[in-house]
Amino acid sequence: MSFYFASKLDAEYHILWFVAEYYIPAVHDYFQTILPVIKRTVHKSKNMEIQKPTEAELAILRALWLHQPCGVKEIHAEVEKTREVGYTTTLKNVQRMLDKGLLNREPGAGKGYLYRAAESPATTKGKLFDRMVKNVFGDSVNDVVLHALGKTKASPAEIAEIKAIIEKLDQKDQ
Repeated sequence: MSFYFASKLDAEYHILWFVAEYYIPAVHDYFQTILPVIKRTVHKSKNMEIQKPTEAELAILRALWLHQPCGVKEIHAEVEKTREVGYTTTLKNVQRMLDKGLLNREPGAGKGYLYRAAESPATTKGKLFDRMVKNVFGDSVNDVVLHALGKTKASPAEIAEIKAIIEKLDQKDQ
């Protein structure tokens, strides 16, 4: 009998599960507590790049960037200021985000946990922007700028800021 595993870590996970389930029943309870950690580690090793967040997940990330670390209750209170959502929905989204690698978790007071965003706002926004430029505008920064400026009227302050950015880019090129 042969088995195929996607990675060494994946194989180690399945071997641990088999041993804990069938050969060491006393370890079974302990294994059940560390199982989510092992699954997240295997999941992250298969998908090294953090997955893109959904709109609901972005709302949670914005709440965390303002007040991290915090528990689900605090996250829910912050998210509910901008959109109507149930507590259990927020809890489930936080759990999914943890599995996706978008959040990190640490023990909090009592049985609760405190959550932090896995990446800074600038890193997350940069990755989302890069993906949008690639997928929507075919990697053309020129098309992005022309589209953005053609859709809305820029204020004199915004135009001055754009000119300053262009001047900085020109200085870097020289």
